[in-house]
Amino acid sequence: MTGFIRKIITDSFWLSASNSGSRFISFFAVIIITAVLDLREYGALVLAMTITAPVDLLSGFGLNAVLVSDIARYRGQRALSLIKKLLTSYIAIKLLITTLSVIVMYIFRDVLVERFGSLVSDNFNLLIVWIFAVMINNIFQIILNAYEKFKILSAAKLVEVSTKLALVVGLWLGGIINLYWALFAYVAAKLVTDVFFGVAVFRATRELWSARSSKDSVYWKTISGHGKWDIMSQTVLAQIDTSLRPWIVKFFIGVEGVAIFSVARNIYTGLIGVVPIKQVLFPAIARHIKDKAHNIILAQKATKYTFIIYSVLAAIAFFAIKPFILIFFPKYETSILIFRILLVRMLVTAMSYGQPAFFYAYKLQRIVFAFGFINLVSLFTLLPLTLATYGLPGVYIERIIALSIIYMLREFYLRRKLNIVTWRWSHLFTYDYYDRLLIKKGRDFLQLKFRKTSV
Repeated sequence: MTGFIRKIITDSFWLSASNSGSRFISFFAVIIITAVLDLREYGALVLAMTITAPVDLLSGFGLNAVLVSDIARYRGQRALSLIKKLLTSYIAIKLLITTLSVIVMYIFRDVLVERFGSLVSDNFNLLIVWIFAVMINNIFQIILNAYEKFKILSAAKLVEVSTKLALVVGLWLGGIINLYWALFAYVAAKLVTDVFFGVAVFRATRELWSARSSKDSVYWKTISGHGKWDIMSQTVLAQIDTSLRPWIVKFFIGVEGVAIFSVARNIYTGLIGVVPIKQVLFPAIARHIKDKAHNIILAQKATKYTFIIYSVLAAIAFFAIKPFILIFFPKYETSILIFRILLVRMLVTAMSYGQPAFFYAYKLQRIVFAFGFINLVSLFTLLPLTLATYGLPGVYIERIIALSIIYMLREFYLRRKLNIVTWRWSHLFTYDYYDRLLIKKGRDFLQLKFRKTSV
């Protein structure tokens, strides 16, 4: 248990440091882009980024979380042949479907231009490169997450945002930055990160080189087993939600509304990235699936301290956001209210952090799909209502309501069916052996890091 907690703390530290550092660096790039582009252009840039969602989910069947969980479990069993067959099958099929999707886009290019105008006509080839760059990036991230290479993932974030910032600054100083060149900076930074990831994946999977690939249809068994539900929940439900939400905002509010809600969302994402415990918890629980009691304690403590940290961050951010926006993003003053609403979502989300890993580890994707269907219903019923009633803040009022319902139902299911409790309010007011152990290990780790730094 002690070694396991030490690993959780170490991995969380590196991801937290990376998230904070990458957001800090990216912050300067966003300042330049939002200052140079008007609201419509920045909104168009945000919409352009969403083009990868349907292609990526269609080509990968939405199995990212399942693959991380299964590969981590196979690693615990030392089943290298299964890992090799699963990965090679997944990559081959993903590459094939992505290529076919791009060919279809070329065939219907005129239709896309007619529907989306200059966003497609002026940036078509760049968008195609973006699709392939994101595809490769996602494959590498699945592998490195499953192998728990969190230092590499952390470093890669810094590489990407640093490259992006360097390009944006260079383009800005050259006086040529516009929507096309801003998109170019995003694409080039992603490609550089893919090269970095490629080297890391080559080293991490060295144990697979000499392993024989299993003759079993591992990938199809994953799909026909718990994977089919993840396909439905991720490919159908998540694709619709991820892809359509910005376009629904565009329909009700306009392209400018997409830009405003995106700025608030980006600041929010940077804030919650300070505590990346969910990413660390996922493969950890899957790899130690047989130790249920151990995993329950881990989930409870992770949820408790995430909630406490988020509460402190939310209180500070509530008051700090106004001067922050007025100084750095004066054109986006209306995003202040939206961000403050998002702080409520942050606290709601914190209480759910211990839940997802159990559903995937116990192969309960059909239940995930059932709960995810609530998102789809809310997207087409509640979202238009909240947008019409509250304007742009309605985007996240709807999310808070829908997510609160989903999180409560997930917790109820875990308690009734698996006898797993990931969260109680009373946890905030208890301090036991595991709290002392966690805090001690965290303090020792930080002291060691600061001692090394000072030396």
